[in-house]
Amino acid sequence: MATPQFPTEASATAPAQAITDDDDVWEEQNTDANGNVIGESHGSYQEVSPEEGGGYSRTDSETDYLTGETTVTTTTVDGNGDGTRHTTIVDGNGDTVSGSDKTDDIQGQGKYGEDDDFLP
Repeated sequence: MATPQFPTEASATAPAQAITDDDDVWEEQNTDANGNVIGESHGSYQEVSPEEGGGYSRTDSETDYLTGETTVTTTTVDGNGDGTRHTTIVDGNGDTVSGSDKTDDIQGQGKYGEDDDFLP
């Protein structure tokens, strides 16, 4: 099976391996106007079939090379569009940035695919 290719913002391609047919993963390099790589993003999501109750889970990780910070966000939504979004920011030393560790409720904000905010 060939490794899927996902485009990056730098107009190159980055290999990413799908875990199963139901999963999606991605990698991107973030560049400045001169084409210099200034960060990277990784993520994955898995949608639950309607027969199993619907919903999805998504995790994003974004590293800013200029600040050294990495932001990790995990979103879990049930078939009714309700769930949580947990965000943590760590600094270049791996320490949690004060006040950045938070969990927000998501209630009735739509099911996967109904709102652009939920799309990978």
